Amino acid sequence: MKISFMVNQYARISGGNRALFEFANRLKTAGHEVRWFVLSKPIKWYRLDKKIIASMKRVITMSPETIDWIDNTIPIEILPINHPKYLPEADILVATAWQTADFAAKLPKEKGVLFYFVLHYESLWTRYKKQALKTYDLACQKIVCSNWIKNKLIEK
Repeated sequence: MKISFMVNQYARISGGNRALFEFANRLKTAGHEVRWFVLSKPIKWYRLDKKIIASMKRVITMSPETIDWIDNTIPIEILPINHPKYLPEADILVATAWQTADFAAKLPKEKGVLFYFVLHYESLWTRYKKQALKTYDLACQKIVCSNWIKNKLIEK
């Protein structure tokens, strides 16, 4: 199967990122074609480096060794802008945060059947509470990593 993971960042060492890399790498070891995409963030006016990357209009691919805090075998692909043309066709698309779920829900079906891996009830801590809450109502399969999150989604 072709599986695309969509994340909003990759470099920060966190339990969520560690779990996602672990799942992605195990899927690859099991014989699946796994890719790791990082959404672009809004560009601040003073970030010339980010403006240059966006103007190049190509996906930047970083080696798996970029992630040196876990055994990673999957290259990191950073989108220049959030547009469907930069994502390949896939069987499954895994959104991993409210920002990625919101974007992924608008993608054509060819980009993969959407699964939303809910690692935390993000509306508790993000300043974009309403947007995060809306993603829990998306018409897609949810994957949770705890009963607490499962119960929060049911209560909602």
